[in-house]
Amino acid sequence: MTIQDAVAGLKDLTEFKALVGFIKEQKESCLVDFMDYQHIDSPEKLARLSGEIAAFHRIITLIDEKDD
Repeated sequence: MTIQDAVAGLKDLTEFKALVGFIKEQKESCLVDFMDYQHIDSPEKLARLSGEIAAFHRIITLIDEKDD
């Protein structure tokens, strides 16, 4: 079984939809934090946030692919 097969089997579940929504909210929260002027002076904070944003994006891209 591939991850795409697993996602296809789960995508109609309410719980799965809630998880996807939560992950999207967390990505948006990180994007807002990334744009916060208080983080501009801290390369460590920016690096951490950019890593989190990239990870959330990869997860969302993988599990939220639209059927072609």
